Amino acid sequence: MFGRAYPYGPEHLFDPIKIAQLRIQVALARSEPAGSLTIVSGTCAGLVDLWDELWYLDMPKDVLQERARNGKATNIGAHDIVSFGKFYKRSYFCDWPMLNRMKRRLLPTISLIIDAQDPASPNAMHGEDFRATLHELAESPFRVRPWFFPGPWGGQYMKGHMGLDPQQPNFAWSFEIIVPENGITLEQAGNRLEFSFDFLMFAEHLRVLGEEAGRQFLYEWPIRLDYLDTIDGGHLSTQCHPRLRYIQTQFGETFTQDETYYIVNARSDARVFIGLTDACDPATFKNAVANSSRNGQEVQIDRFVHSEPSKPHDLFLIPMAPCTAADGAIWFSKSARRPISLRSRSTTIFGKI
Repeated sequence: MFGRAYPYGPEHLFDPIKIAQLRIQVALARSEPAGSLTIVSGTCAGLVDLWDELWYLDMPKDVLQERARNGKATNIGAHDIVSFGKFYKRSYFCDWPMLNRMKRRLLPTISLIIDAQDPASPNAMHGEDFRATLHELAESPFRVRPWFFPGPWGGQYMKGHMGLDPQQPNFAWSFEIIVPENGITLEQAGNRLEFSFDFLMFAEHLRVLGEEAGRQFLYEWPIRLDYLDTIDGGHLSTQCHPRLRYIQTQFGETFTQDETYYIVNARSDARVFIGLTDACDPATFKNAVANSSRNGQEVQIDRFVHSEPSKPHDLFLIPMAPCTAADGAIWFSKSARRPISLRSRSTTIFGKI
């Protein structure tokens, strides 16, 4: 999924003249006698900048994505239902980054935070209590709410061992700690309110990450943690993550991804693909992948990618190779210094950091 992160806020999507006219209307309404009520609602209503009460409706990303899959959600300003792949790509690279910039700006002035995943029964918290809760969470152990989803390589292990929906065809991965995707749930007296993990980082990133927040990561949580299940499923996708400078200049991301795989469980014949073979010709490999993309022909991955046997409790640590050039290959094995691409046989479940 290739794309460049949108670098601005949502104001570029709106007609500035209409926003100015709306602000004038709101200003005039605020001068009317007591007893009248003016409500400005909708995505990015905070652009009006004039309010006595600011209510912010939040929705978990898995709920939003499920609605998009069912044709019940569109991207900002869009009217047509598109494929989920197109919806997610624009959300990831455009909608979510621009809305997060506005969310960060509005957070200090939110009067009411509302969990809108159930329109018939929304739960809410006063803004002052919410910000105090974020402060306390930043200095306490906390757990985000994980969620699970099927996928092309999905296996059957997590379904049986984690009490997941038996009606689903498989479960490919979990979202355990991934800031753009996960939420945190609060509960009191049977009332539950979920808010996006982003809120915690926007309010308390220095307490959560310490000095590193100021040096590099700012509001971004630097660890992605999930389970990947390929037992009785397919092979995990072949991956190549760009080096730091390449991902910054070409994709607008702030940091790249090292990977560590811990094998939770595995069949006796399980293997992890890790590193290109000595005989691999990169041009031939590239042509095979391009042909697969065009024609759906399966790549004979053993021709190009080296593999190692894996068993429960094995740890595969794949650090980023130091590099000053702005090129794309990043993984190197410690012994051979050869580029590495990582994937799994369909007999393994492993946790991925």
